[in-house]
Amino acid sequence: MERCEGEARIPAAHPFTVEVRCVSFGYRTLFEIEVSTDYFARLDYPVWIRVTVDPPQGLGDSVTGFLFYDGDRRTFAWPREFAYYTEARTGRYDIRVEAAQRAGFFQTVASGSFTIR
Repeated sequence: MERCEGEARIPAAHPFTVEVRCVSFGYRTLFEIEVSTDYFARLDYPVWIRVTVDPPQGLGDSVTGFLFYDGDRRTFAWPREFAYYTEARTGRYDIRVEAAQRAGFFQTVASGSFTIR
């Protein structure tokens, strides 16, 4: 795959927004997953975010980060920030975003898929 461009929005529970952008970085292809909250979210911060990516023909992997205030956003780069190093391939990618407040349990706030052709 030489080039990748475009973006998709993954359906998410209020007050979260999840967008995926496919980008080319030199000779490498990757995508970025941006998780954000709206400016009137009124969540109990910090919010712990876990993003899981299940690529085609590969092992699924997760990465975590935090949101600290209303309107905050965090971008996760795949595959760079994930533990399993792999190349982006054409096919369907499943994304799941979970959130936890304080010492609570993770709950799914967004789930969906997109396809790289």
